[in-house]
Amino acid sequence: MELARDVFIFMFYGSGMNFKDLCLLKYSHITYDKELKFYREKTDIDSGDSQPVYVPLLPPMIEIINRHGNSSLDGYIFPFLNGIGEQDEVNIKKLNRRDLDPINSNLKIMAAELGLNTDVSTNWVRHSYMTHLLSELMLSETVIKQMVGHSTKKDVTAGYNHLTPKKRFSINSQLINPNKKYNTISLLATSG
Repeated sequence: MELARDVFIFMFYGSGMNFKDLCLLKYSHITYDKELKFYREKTDIDSGDSQPVYVPLLPPMIEIINRHGNSSLDGYIFPFLNGIGEQDEVNIKKLNRRDLDPINSNLKIMAAELGLNTDVSTNWVRHSYMTHLLSELMLSETVIKQMVGHSTKKDVTAGYNHLTPKKRFSINSQLINPNKKYNTISLLATSG
């Protein structure tokens, strides 16, 4: 149950990333600015259309890495794909399904216990994140596209909108409880 909750929360704070992208995250994706820089699994890097996704590592995300992350900094952040290479698509799909099904089942159990909609799943994360940015924070569609890694090539004004690490952190920080104290001392202090 704790893992299911933490995966959902990490994906939400992680700019609505999907489960496969979470599984493929490596410690080497952590930048000097304490952001995750990765390419969405759904985009084709070789097509020239893909843009990197930059996700500020917020305090709750660091706590989740501390609880569930691999202790070795030379591989995947989370242990879902330990021993599997990034190019082993068959086993990645198989292991993703194996690990995703119990996470989604546990999310439904938690939702039922809380009296919430039991259709909840990890697929909801991306839509919840984008809906929150649009309806609660009133951000432009261009900013939201950049935050979640959608292409902005057809948007003429998008080229003038440059999100800095500080701005991305500011946007995503509005999602967390400002009154909560987080424990962020971790392996991340030695990486990047």
